[in-house]
Amino acid sequence: MIKYILVFLICLGGSLIQGISGFGYSIFVMAFLPLIMPLKVAAVVVPIQTIFMGGYIVFKLRKNIDFKMVAVPLVTSILCAPVGVYLLLIADENILRKMLGGVIILFAVFAFINGKNRFRVKANFKNGVIAGLTSGIMSGMFNIGGPPLVIYFLHAADKTLTYKASLEFIYASKAVSVFISHLSYGNVDRQVLEYAAAGLLGSALGCFAGLKLFMKLDKKILGKAVCILMFALGLLIMFR
Repeated sequence: MIKYILVFLICLGGSLIQGISGFGYSIFVMAFLPLIMPLKVAAVVVPIQTIFMGGYIVFKLRKNIDFKMVAVPLVTSILCAPVGVYLLLIADENILRKMLGGVIILFAVFAFINGKNRFRVKANFKNGVIAGLTSGIMSGMFNIGGPPLVIYFLHAADKTLTYKASLEFIYASKAVSVFISHLSYGNVDRQVLEYAAAGLLGSALGCFAGLKLFMKLDKKILGKAVCILMFALGLLIMFR
C-alpha cells in the first residue's frame, strides 16, 4: 500500500511540473519511480500516465497546436521509440540506472545553460529530425524524451500556448507508440496496471492544478528549481 501512495505522490508532483511548465513530468517521475520499483516496470507505467494526462491537456489547448511544426519531430520520434524499447530489454539494469542518472544530469545542466540564452538551436528540418530521433530513443528506454523536444520547440514556437500545446501533442502521440511497443514485447502485466492506476489519480489532480497555475507562476524561478532538483536526483540514481 505504501508503494502505491508513493506512486500517487510522485505522479502528482510530476504532473504539477508538467502542467505549469510544459515539460518535466517524465524526468521527475523517472527520477523517483526506479527507487521503489524495477526500472523496466517504471518505463511502462510512465507512458500510460502520459497518454491520459497529455490527452487532457491536448484537448484543452487543441486550437493552439501547430501541426506543420510538429510533423517532422513527431514522425521521427515515433519511428525511433521501438529502438529505445528494444535497448531497454537487452541492457543490464545497473547500467541503465547509471545511464538514466547521467542523462538526467546532462539535461539539467543543458537546460540551465540554455535558460541563460548562451546559445540558440535553429528551428529547421535537420534539427527537427535530430530532436525527434533522440527523443524517440530516450522515450523508449527511459520515458524522458521531452528535453530534446523542449529545446527545439523553445526556438520553433512563437507563442507560449503554441509551444505547450504542440509539445503535449507530441508527448501523448509518442507515449501511445511506446506503450504499443511494450504491449508487443509483453511488458504490460497486472503489477504495471496497478501502479499505473495509482499514478493516474495523482497525474489527473496535478495536471488540473498545473494548468490553473500555468499563467500565474514565474517560469524562470520554476525552471531553475527544476534544474537543481533534477541534477540532485540524477546523482542519487547514479550512485544508489
